[in-house]
Amino acid sequence: MEEQLSKGGNTPAPGSNPGNAGSSNFYIVGYNMLALIIYTLALKFIKGDLGGYFADAVLLVVHVLACIVLAIAEKGQKVWMWVLSAVLVLVIGVSSCVAIPPFLK
Repeated sequence: MEEQLSKGGNTPAPGSNPGNAGSSNFYIVGYNMLALIIYTLALKFIKGDLGGYFADAVLLVVHVLACIVLAIAEKGQKVWMWVLSAVLVLVIGVSSCVAIPPFLK
């Protein structure tokens, strides 16, 4: 009692996951978090003085602005992933500026 699908039937496109379409865009958030971790730790270990904190803050602002610009330029569900990335980078980045310095001294 198997049903056979016709050639032009309701089959999903190869490589797509129609039941979970929104979560496939979370790689945007993941890559932004990875970039935040890499440049924050690199600046903390390369420059332990006040110059490293200023450079980290500048990179943090540039990163958040880039996420916002890309959110404006995108269409569809990716817009919200860029907005989520901007918010997470801002919150985690500012908290890392406050929390990481005492541990590295």
